[in-house]
Amino acid sequence: MKHKLIALFIVVLACCIHAQSSVISIDGDFSDWKNLAEEERVLAEPDENSCYEYLYRLMSTQDSDYIYFYLEFSAEEGDVYVTQDHGYVKGLYVDYLDILIDFDNDSTTGWNTNMLFKESAAEWLIEGSWKNFSEAELVPFDTLSPQGEWGFNDTTLLISCVVASEASIIDNGHRAFEGKIAKNMIPGKMDSVKVGVLTWDIGWSYSGFLPQCTFLESGDPAPSQMLSVPYLLKDLDVTAVEHVKSADDVQCTKVIRDGQLFIVRGEREFNVQGVQVK
Repeated sequence: MKHKLIALFIVVLACCIHAQSSVISIDGDFSDWKNLAEEERVLAEPDENSCYEYLYRLMSTQDSDYIYFYLEFSAEEGDVYVTQDHGYVKGLYVDYLDILIDFDNDSTTGWNTNMLFKESAAEWLIEGSWKNFSEAELVPFDTLSPQGEWGFNDTTLLISCVVASEASIIDNGHRAFEGKIAKNMIPGKMDSVKVGVLTWDIGWSYSGFLPQCTFLESGDPAPSQMLSVPYLLKDLDVTAVEHVKSADDVQCTKVIRDGQLFIVRGEREFNVQGVQVK
């Protein structure tokens, strides 16, 4: 593993969060994702122009307690380059998965590269194997690291914080699983939630990325943008609502919930940002 994670401390998730019913149940039955309205989840899929071809679908949503995700990817094996000494070996095109999260909507405070997330930045990484993604660990980006370098510090306190179903082969022959991460596991103020996912083959080379990145006619990469994760509408316990237009003429909704003012943009994005109501 290129960036091997050594867990120094594991927090038992069940002791840190309270149970509650949810629209999304992490049970390996993916049908509840089909019951979400389009404005309740974000969806990303690659097309023929994608730089990487083995990550097929990302869906995500959130409520007041969790960020939920669904991942669908290749179950195939092929000739994968490992090292100069060993050359190519037969192995999985998708072995490890990284969920990258931006919580502050600030492109200067996390990891990005010219190819990935150029106008976004990930402060947190959830990395693990699809074989046991419930053992994936939450790793912070080292604020002293240059943004273009892999600054997710392997020696800091790592937290096991993911609940995930077992991966299974679905009808189209792809492999898929679903999971959730508790928001109270993540320190600091959560201004927004944006996600991106990349996958690695057994040789630790990129094999998939969503939202996709593409190449320009010049051959240079056109960086992908992290996706804003909408709220489940059923989780918005609305105490006051007002419809307004934003400065860029986008239809918005003001929602006061739990003493916080949330600005919900558009009909499908539902980018929610909280501001304390006096």
